[in-house]
Amino acid sequence: MKSAIIAAVMVAAVIGSVGAVQLRGNVCRGDWCAKGAVSATSSVNIFIGVAQQNLDLLNRIHAQVSDIEHPMYGQHLSHAELTALVAKPESTDAILTWLNAGGVKPDMIKVGSTGEFIEVDAPAAVLNKLFN
Repeated sequence: MKSAIIAAVMVAAVIGSVGAVQLRGNVCRGDWCAKGAVSATSSVNIFIGVAQQNLDLLNRIHAQVSDIEHPMYGQHLSHAELTALVAKPESTDAILTWLNAGGVKPDMIKVGSTGEFIEVDAPAAVLNKLFN
C-alpha cells in the first residue's frame, strides 16, 4: 500500500494551485502561469500512475517479439495477456480505498483498462483535503 500511496502523492504537483503544494511567486511553465488558488468548487482533473509488476519480463517479451531472429517474433501479447502480466490489482485497490476514504466519490473516478492509471475529476476542496 505504501508504494501505491507514494504514486498518488506524486500527482500533488498537478494540483499545486489548490493549496496542497505551496507555490512561491508567479510560477510559469510554457504557456501557463499560476495566478492563485483555484475555487474550492472548481473541478480539477488528475491522473495517478499505479505501480505495475513484471516490467522486466514485459521488456524481455517486447525484445523477443520485435526481434526478427527470435522464435517469438510477431507473437504479440493480447490486451488480456498484457493486463494479466503487468496489472497490480492490490495497488489499484489501495489507491481507490484511499480516494474513497478521502471523500472522492466513485462517479469521480475512472480506472484505466489495465489498471495502470486512475483518473480523478473532483472539486478542488476534496483534492486539497486528500493531499494535505
